[in-house]
Parts: sequence; C-alpha cells; structure tokens
Amino acid sequence: MFLDSLRKEIKLGIFKPYWNFKGSFVYYNQRVYFPKNSVIFQRAVIEGIYEIENLHIINGLIKPNTEVFDIGANIGVMAVPLLQNHRDITLVSVEASPNTLPYLKKTQSVNEHKSRWTIIDKAVSDSEKKVNFQLADAADGAYDSISDTKRIAYTRTVEIDCTTIDRIWDDRKQPQVSFIKIDIEGGDLLALKGGITCITTCRPSILLEWNPTNIKAFNLSNSDFFEFFITNNYECFTAPNLNKVTSLNDLDLYSKFTENFLLIPA
Repeated sequence: MFLDSLRKEIKLGIFKPYWNFKGSFVYYNQRVYFPKNSVIFQRAVIEGIYEIENLHIINGLIKPNTEVFDIGANIGVMAVPLLQNHRDITLVSVEASPNTLPYLKKTQSVNEHKSRWTIIDKAVSDSEKKVNFQLADAADGAYDSISDTKRIAYTRTVEIDCTTIDRIWDDRKQPQVSFIKIDIEGGDLLALKGGITCITTCRPSILLEWNPTNIKAFNLSNSDFFEFFITNNYECFTAPNLNKVTSLNDLDLYSKFTENFLLIPA
C-alpha cells in the first residue's frame, strides 16, 4: 500500500508541472484541457484512468446506437473515453460551471468524435428556472453546485439557467437513452426527478453520486433516494462493488462506504 501511494506521488510530481504548464494532457488519444491545478486533472494523473471502475460499469451497460447523458461532465474525462470506446453512440455532456465549461468546450473542439458530442451549458434540476450557482476557485470547479454544500470555500455566486433531463430529451427528439451518468454535487436526485418521462420511457441504467454531505444542502436523505428507485422500479447497487441495496438499512450502511450507486431497471 505504501509503495503504491509512493508511486502515485512520484507520478504526480513528475507529470503535473509539465501538463499544468501546457494546460492540457493526452487522454485516450485525445487532448483534454483543464484549469491550472484542477483536482480532476490531478486525479486522472494519479489514477491513470479517472474512476476506472465506474468507467468499466458504464462501458458494460451502454447499448449500441443509443444516446448517453453525461450530467456534470466537468473537463470531459468520462466523456472522452466513452466516445473513444463506443463509436456508434452519441453523447450529451451537460456542464454549468463557468470554471469548467470553457475547458470542456475546448476539449470538444479538438476531439475527433465531436460530431457525436453535444455540450449543454446549463445546470440540471427538477424544473426549468434560473438558479444561483455556487463557484469555488477554478481548480476546485468539480465542487461547484447550485447549493452551498460546505465541502469547499465558495468564492462567488452567479445566476445561470437550469434545465431538466426531460427538456433535454424532448429537444433532442426523444432518442433512446441507454445510460445516464450524473454527478452534480448533491443535486443528482432532483435532476432525476426532472427526467421521469425520459427514464420511464427509455429505462436507462443510471450511475449517480450520493454524497451524505452534499445531499444535506438539498434537504435530502437516504429515504428520498430509496423511495425514488423503488417507486420507479429500479434495482440499486453500490458502485463499484455491486452490492445490492434491498432496504433502507442497507442504503444507510453502504452510504458510509461509497458515494456512487448504480440503478438498473428491475
């Protein structure tokens, strides 16, 4: 364990200064741009492949010739490998943060699969409205949220447009969506509630973040999440270990060990 940690620190020490200076790095044979000292960039360097277990899950559940929604796309480290690995899908990345959005758009502009990649620059929730969006420093843009989660020191607030999954789906002529990945710092369940028509029609697999600190900022609890997947006839598993959640007690326990959960149509 010590040697593994040491290798990661050495790797970060060697490559971070060079890539930080350039403001981009090559990832899955594509160039990805990022703000200086981005926490997502640093994780990608340390891990080699960002959230590799979650990526394996998504790769295994995407269906050919469908659309994939990547909500909370950040700098594109999940979108880039999905487009590279699945040459027959179209991908919709949704990213609201002014800290991150310019880099995501630049990454898309040089990507060889950009014709299959759409970026939507709005927040996602349960209704269409304007929201006050909390912004941290650019390097910590991964923590930007429509609520003050207290996980980071926010430096300013901006007003941005908020859309819904159903609106995105309708505007795209109601395609078959096989997977929704969602990571928006506590607002994940609200976003899913704004996509009920898409979800009940397409029955996509869903990977979401359920962080205990984040959800408190949205006045949510484990019972809200449990009610959602039971009501909508989904089975819930921890990610990446795929332990099945069969009761609220299970969810209470597992949420102490992971913040990623996979929903599969029952």
